Amino acid sequence: MKQKIAELKALLKAHKKELRIQEAYIATLEERTHPKALEISMVLEHVNKVADDLSATTNALVKAKRKKKNP
Repeated sequence: MKQKIAELKALLKAHKKELRIQEAYIATLEERTHPKALEISMVLEHVNKVADDLSATTNALVKAKRKKKNP
């Protein structure tokens, strides 16, 4: 049992080390990324949200129009 716990602790330690390496790599990539990339990403998210809202509104209007024609 103690050996299994020791193995699990070693595995956890290795995973934590790998996670730190990956986080450092991501931070490096973020620094290299074009400064406008985050801004562009945020604008695209906003555009997608507006498009979804517009689609939902259009669907609601079509549904209301159909109900009005066929009460």
